[in-house]
This record gives sequence, structure tokens and C-alpha cells, in this order.
Amino acid sequence: MERLKGYVSLDGLRKLDIFRNSSDLFQFEEFVVELIVEPDAEYFEEGTTYWNCTNSSGLYASVEEADEDAKASLPWLREGKYLLS
Repeated sequence: MERLKGYVSLDGLRKLDIFRNSSDLFQFEEFVVELIVEPDAEYFEEGTTYWNCTNSSGLYASVEEADEDAKASLPWLREGKYLLS
């Protein structure tokens, strides 16, 4: 998948990426920063943060359609509380 466009929330706790897949269709994924509170010694230490995918869209014919639906679906985008990334 090729990342074409991205946004990050003003508080830095959410981000959204718009991708083109191998079939030339488009989709978006929203991620939220998560904090590890129960460590798993094999993978993470306590206090580690990571990006957890919390929203994955369907497929769109254009990047513009994916972008419009993301902004309509997600309050922080709809309210303009983001920066381009």
C-alpha cells in the first residue's frame, strides 16, 4: 500500500493515513496512541506507547472520496483540529 495523505490531531494523540492499494483503490485508517500498562516482556515494556489502528474504512474509487468520508466520519477531522503530516 502506498501512503498518499496524512493528518495528525492537534493534541498528537490521533492520526489518519490515506492509502492506495494494489488494486488502485483508496482507503483510510485512523490510529490512536495507546499506552502499555501491563508489560509483555517479549514485546513491550511498561510505559511504552504505540499507534493502535481504531478505524479502517472501506474502499473508495478516489483519494478525494476517501478524504471526504474521513472528514465526515471523524469528529476531530470534521472540526478542523488537525495538521497535515
